[in-house]
Amino acid sequence: MSEATTRAYAAAAEALKLNVLAYGGTLLDLDVFKERLTESAEDPYGVDIVVEIRPGLEITFPLVTTSMKEWRRRGPGSPTEMLVRALGRLAMVRVWRSRGTIAPPAGLLEVNGLGKALIERTGVDPQAFFDAVWSPVRIGDKYTDTADWMSEGAVTPLLSRAPAATRKTRQLPEGLPWLSGYSNLNTVFVEAVALDERLAVLWRPQDASGFEVRLAPGMMPDTLLAAAPGRPFRQYVSHPLLDRLQLRIVSVRQHQKSLRLKLDGGSTLWRRVRLKGGNEERAELKQEIRMLRDGRRHLEKLIAGHLTLPGQRGDTEVPWDDILDEDEIDEFTGQPGPEVDHGFEGISGRRYHEERLHNDGDPPIRFDENDPASYA
Repeated sequence: MSEATTRAYAAAAEALKLNVLAYGGTLLDLDVFKERLTESAEDPYGVDIVVEIRPGLEITFPLVTTSMKEWRRRGPGSPTEMLVRALGRLAMVRVWRSRGTIAPPAGLLEVNGLGKALIERTGVDPQAFFDAVWSPVRIGDKYTDTADWMSEGAVTPLLSRAPAATRKTRQLPEGLPWLSGYSNLNTVFVEAVALDERLAVLWRPQDASGFEVRLAPGMMPDTLLAAAPGRPFRQYVSHPLLDRLQLRIVSVRQHQKSLRLKLDGGSTLWRRVRLKGGNEERAELKQEIRMLRDGRRHLEKLIAGHLTLPGQRGDTEVPWDDILDEDEIDEFTGQPGPEVDHGFEGISGRRYHEERLHNDGDPPIRFDENDPASYA
C-alpha cells in the first residue's frame, strides 16, 4: 500500500476509535457506574471495555482493535470478529457480577475431563472449587493469559520438585487430592494430581502425544517393565479414575525416585467440558447476549463504514507473496498465521520453558554395561 493509503486507513481507524468512544456506551447501554469505554493502552486505534465486577476487581478487555500491519489492513472482518468476542465477554461478566461469586459462576466455566472426574468423584461443590483456584488474568485480542495454582499441603515425593509443584498455593475444598493446574478467563485445567502416595498423573500442555503416570519405584518388577510398552495400562495398575479409559503404555522410564510411564488413549481427560448443572447461568448469559444484539448491529455498521476500503465490499484480497518474506508465510495455507499477542506467553510455550530450565531432582537411572556400579 502507498503512503497515502496508509494515512487514509490510519485516519479511518482513528475516526472509528473516536466514534466508538463517543457513542459505544449508549449503543451498548453500559452501566455508567460499573462499565466504561477507554482508549487502549497498547493499541493506538483500539478501544477497551473496563468492567467492575466488585469493589477492588475490574476486568479489562478490547472491544475494537485495528492493526496497521499491511497484511491486516484488509477491511472490517477482523475488528468485527473482535467486537463479537468482546460482547460475549461483556455478557459473561454481567452474569458473573449479578451472582456475586468470587470466580465466574460454575455454569459458565469449563474444566478439563480430569478436573470434572475429580470434582464429581469427590462430591465437591463446583463453585467452591472454582472460587478457590480461579484468578483474574489479562485478556488480549484473541487469547487470555493464565494463572497457575496448586493445593496447599505436602507434595507427594513423586512430584516433589516437578514444575507442577512450584505454583502459588491455594486452599482447595476438603475431599480433593493434591492438585496443580492453571486457569484463564473461562476455563480451569488440572495438570497434575496425586491419586495416591504411590500414583500420580501429570499432563504437559506442550506435549500432544500423551501424558505421564508416575509410580513409586519398585512397584513393578523389571521383567514386567520390559514387556510393558504397547500393553494396556490396567494390566499393570488399577485405579477407579483411570480404569474406565482405554489407556496404553507407550514407554517406560526408570528414575531414582519414580517410575514414569507415558500413556496414550486418555484424550478425554484433557478436553474442555462443562460440569453438570449451570442451566440458569447459561440461560441468563443468552439473555444478556440478546440484549446486546442491537448495539452489536450498530457497531458492526460503524466498523464497516469506517474500514471498508473504497471500491470494495468486505475484506480485500491481499497479495501475500508481495508482502511478507517467504519464511513468514504458512507453508500449508500460503497465508500468514494468526497475529500473536506478545503481551503474554501461551501456556504451551510457558510450560516448555519451565521444564527445560527446571531440575526436578529425580534423574533417570542409566545402565552402563561397562560400569557394573550402575546396576547396584
